[in-house]
Amino acid sequence: LRHVYVSLDSEEQEQYLRDNLEGVVVANTGVSRKDNRYEDTRQKLVDNSKRFNTEEGVWEDGSRLHGTEKLVDLDHLIQEEHVHVSIKQADIEHAKDIHEVIRSIHKTVNPEQNEALAAEFDDQVNSIMKDLSVRIDTEHLDFLDYTAILKAKYHMYDICTRSLSDLLIRTSPQIGEVLATLRENTSSIFMELVGTMLHLQPKMNDRLHSYKKEFERTKDEIAEILQAAEHLEKENTTLLEDKRLMRENFETEKEKLFKEIDELRAENKNYLDTIIRHSKSSKASVANGPSMLATGKVSHVRSPVKGRSSSPSHIMVDGQIPTLQLNLGEEDDEYDRIRSRLDQTINERKPGNMTTMTQGGSPVPHSGGKTLSLKILKDTLDDIYIQKDVFVKKCFAQRQPKETMEQYLYTYLNQKYGLKALILEWSGGIINGIKKYAKYDNDVAVFGKILKNETDEEFRFIQKKVKESALELLKMQIKAKNPLKNSANLQKIIDEKLAGSLTAEEWKTIIRFMYKEDDAQALVNRVRDFINGRNQQSARGSITIATTVTPSQGGSPVKKMSRREEKKEKHEQNKNASKINYDAFIKILLDFQLQRHEQFLSSFLTLFNEVDRDANGIINEIEFRDLLALMGYPWKEKEVKRLLEKLDPFNNKQICFSDLIGLFSTEIAPSKVDGAEKYNVLQQLHIDQHQ
Repeated sequence: LRHVYVSLDSEEQEQYLRDNLEGVVVANTGVSRKDNRYEDTRQKLVDNSKRFNTEEGVWEDGSRLHGTEKLVDLDHLIQEEHVHVSIKQADIEHAKDIHEVIRSIHKTVNPEQNEALAAEFDDQVNSIMKDLSVRIDTEHLDFLDYTAILKAKYHMYDICTRSLSDLLIRTSPQIGEVLATLRENTSSIFMELVGTMLHLQPKMNDRLHSYKKEFERTKDEIAEILQAAEHLEKENTTLLEDKRLMRENFETEKEKLFKEIDELRAENKNYLDTIIRHSKSSKASVANGPSMLATGKVSHVRSPVKGRSSSPSHIMVDGQIPTLQLNLGEEDDEYDRIRSRLDQTINERKPGNMTTMTQGGSPVPHSGGKTLSLKILKDTLDDIYIQKDVFVKKCFAQRQPKETMEQYLYTYLNQKYGLKALILEWSGGIINGIKKYAKYDNDVAVFGKILKNETDEEFRFIQKKVKESALELLKMQIKAKNPLKNSANLQKIIDEKLAGSLTAEEWKTIIRFMYKEDDAQALVNRVRDFINGRNQQSARGSITIATTVTPSQGGSPVKKMSRREEKKEKHEQNKNASKINYDAFIKILLDFQLQRHEQFLSSFLTLFNEVDRDANGIINEIEFRDLLALMGYPWKEKEVKRLLEKLDPFNNKQICFSDLIGLFSTEIAPSKVDGAEKYNVLQQLHIDQHQ
């Protein structure tokens, strides 16, 4: 027995056969149950159907697919109503006709099965249509619904194929067996096709969902762009209106200023006419009582920079130049000692080391009268800094000891001039220039401190940073006040500020951004003291041009200023009362920074001077150990050797003052008490001094 066809009434019967028959193949798993809704379901499918000729690619309404349109995805075809799958009455009738033909042939072979075959066909078709009616929604057909319809049509025609196979097995076993095999393979392929279509559905849904999300995102972006465009349009309208108002205000102010200029010119012409009329009558009295201008009591020194107005430090009253009292001091004795050591070094050099110029075999004395100008002096100092940096690198490469600034000053002059007379002359000029300009120029003062080993060589970079920071803060304020100006106009304003004066708001903002609260307040007080001193000095030196003639002398009465002149003069005085020249302001900042740095180094400098017995800014290993001992910190021998390795890596027995400052500004001081907060050596010395 190879084939058995059984009509099952329940799923339990089907499962029983699967469990007990080995190798069983179930051809149709639908449960045969009659249902009166068969015709209703069929009619709904007929009403929603639209046939398509797949061979000709033509719909019943005459529309046709063109080109690659046949390759679009099924969901798209369903949405566009280009694909409709349905079961019509003609399909059912056609399947029934085929089954009737097979049943009529089967009747000749086995008449007893005729009625059973008819009933079986009706039951199975009814079951197929019932399952289909439960599965699909005839109002909104989708991809899965069409798949179910195709599957139902296949099972309906498969009933005919199975009946034919059963008939042939009875009449012609070989042909029946081939047909049964073909039916099984066809069924397998069809079910794989249905499974593939069902597997594609989630992916297609995911793609559709992704497209919807992308559409929503794009729609939101377009809305944002439109909103931004609307905002920019409103902003542009506002800017255009502001520009129009600014232009109107500018034209109004310009007209007012031109009008005022014309009035002032007319008034000035009247004053000139009055002076000319009274010049002859007052000639004798003027000659007898000359004005203060004629005596030369007050004069102004022109700024050395073209186009820059005179700063307060350039105003001369009775021949005296007012300077800021910054306690820099006139340490002429120390400079004289440095100069003497330089002279001694120059005169002790062997003839092979320099070209000597002698008079009668004796050393050539230096010229004590020469003093370099401030510009030449500063240019020379800048060149010394540059060449010394190169020299330090060369010394390290050759494993030679570093030199102090005093030592290198001789090296620099010797390399540049060679002649003893020129070296003596230039060294004297530099020393004299430092003594003369240290109080008026901070760069010169810093070099003098380095030369005397009172500050480190790296401090000049701190001063450079102060200048750069002040300039950047000024630029930021100018840009904030003039947001609509271009770079060229902004630079013009900045140049005017650098050549002129800062307002109180500008210099206070710079100070408060650069310094902590206590230091900022101290600096504000210094600037105010300077401004007050300048204003008092200006008031003492001011001159009112007036000619006083008594009526008995037959002259004119005293010339007084008009109310307009007095008001204008008072306004200008109040406006300029809180201003300060930019150069003077920068000098106050630099001097303040130098003082604070000196105070910070004072504790260390005191200890260094105790071990530097020859006061040349250089100590050896023994003196370095003495210095560590004077600090009072618990240095271990291992730490001392490590420090010596950093300071004197080539064991030249020479340690410079500036190198010590650089080391101790980063080296943590050993704690005297366990758990105490740690600071670098210089900070700890400064803290210990003020406790």
